[in-house]
Amino acid sequence: MDNDPCSIQQNGDPATATQAQCALTGLAPQYYNTDLNSPADQYNIKGGGNPNVAPEESESTTIGVVLTPDSVPGLSLTLDYFDITVEDGIGSISAKTALDKCIETGQSSYCGLINRLPNGSLWLQGGYISQQLTNIGEESTSGFDVIFSYALDTDWGPVSIEGVTTLLDSYDIVELPGSPAISCSGNWGGSCGKNPMPEFMGKYQATLSTDFDTDFTIGLRHLGETDDLNSNQIDFDAITYVDLRAQYTPTDNLVVTFGINNFFDEEPEYTSDAGTAPGNGNTFPGFFDAFGQYVFLNLTVTY
Repeated sequence: MDNDPCSIQQNGDPATATQAQCALTGLAPQYYNTDLNSPADQYNIKGGGNPNVAPEESESTTIGVVLTPDSVPGLSLTLDYFDITVEDGIGSISAKTALDKCIETGQSSYCGLINRLPNGSLWLQGGYISQQLTNIGEESTSGFDVIFSYALDTDWGPVSIEGVTTLLDSYDIVELPGSPAISCSGNWGGSCGKNPMPEFMGKYQATLSTDFDTDFTIGLRHLGETDDLNSNQIDFDAITYVDLRAQYTPTDNLVVTFGINNFFDEEPEYTSDAGTAPGNGNTFPGFFDAFGQYVFLNLTVTY
């Protein structure tokens, strides 16, 4: 949720909902089409448990194939297909859905979740939309995981290459029985309410092991592009992080590791719509690398 449909819009346009519709959300007439928007595009929600939730039910299909071709010694390739559906999933109706459905239908099951302050605010202290846990519609996802490893000998020493790629074909959320599915694959924000979900992401690394007790590793972390489902439409570009590491093992019980994560100091994508959990600091630190370039030195002693 990034705006209040009962408020004058940030560009000066009038409220997108009618006064009668906004009255269903608990808004007094004198505050209709006034400035109710949060300057930070963040609104209060109130979460909590629910002793009346029923168990979730799920169905899953997974198919895996492992290939180790004789024609390419040292190569191992794994292809996994997954198709998972969770019904009666334990979750909460998103703030955006509660507000939109209240305006659209006037049903108390939605409107009862909205608690405006007397001045109509949903972002000042005391105003909120309830997101108590309940049994919502269903979530389903499908796609492929591709895992590979390859080992070969070189003049400088053995080299190992490995990686994991996830191809997300679909991630659909049906918040309420009978409501249309919301496609979250390749998207973020809106009613998806989680970290961005790119259709393509992967993690890869190559390691050279030398004769002088030192291993050199280069790693790549790739996150595909995602589109913003919020009204601000702040889409995230694809990004690739490069990590470097050298590990020296002079004895059996001593390891010295020097590394630089995010070598090129790629900045995370920023948006005022990130909110909190999983958003923080106007980005998604559990998804993007929020530290920037990170240099470290580790000394490990075992005895």
